[in-house]
Amino acid sequence: MKSVINDELAVACKWFDDNKLELNPTKCKALVLSNKHSLNLKFTINDIQIPCVDHLELLGVIIDNSLLFDKHVTKITKKVGKQLDVLCRFKTILSASLTKLCLYNSFIMSYFTYCSIVWHNCLKSDSQKLDKLNDRALRYIYSGRSPTNAGELTERTGYTLTDRRIQYVYNTYTIRIQYVYNTYTIRIQS
Repeated sequence: MKSVINDELAVACKWFDDNKLELNPTKCKALVLSNKHSLNLKFTINDIQIPCVDHLELLGVIIDNSLLFDKHVTKITKKVGKQLDVLCRFKTILSASLTKLCLYNSFIMSYFTYCSIVWHNCLKSDSQKLDKLNDRALRYIYSGRSPTNAGELTERTGYTLTDRRIQYVYNTYTIRIQYVYNTYTIRIQS
């Protein structure tokens, strides 16, 4: 397996050279998707060994070798927690719940929905962490008329965080499919 992958890396290097691109092997990392921690695989590009890592960040999503996404969920909880702390400091300034809802959608939901199609099937315990954080955010938005439990918050917003992530993914792909369909329909009719 190691020789096959190294051969494919050589093909990739040749492609880079053929297309006048420069590959920097010192910035490359290898991520082996396996539950076995004892794999001793070594990959090389231009006689430079590529380090094998247990997780890496790709376009803002932390991917680990077992695809659990627990490190990514931890990153989201830290960032959303900081955003909530900042918003709570402005509690007296921001009294209108419509303004708070706009800030919630901009600064908090953006973290929950970014690339959620990739990490949506995270562990149930991680999903519960995100739900608790979302409930905290909703309590901030509806402060003053604050529901006492998560069920009332869900009733007020109409859906859970998981439902909202699924809706976001569905809407994103529906729009893309409609765009492609409309593009090809116009070309066929012309």
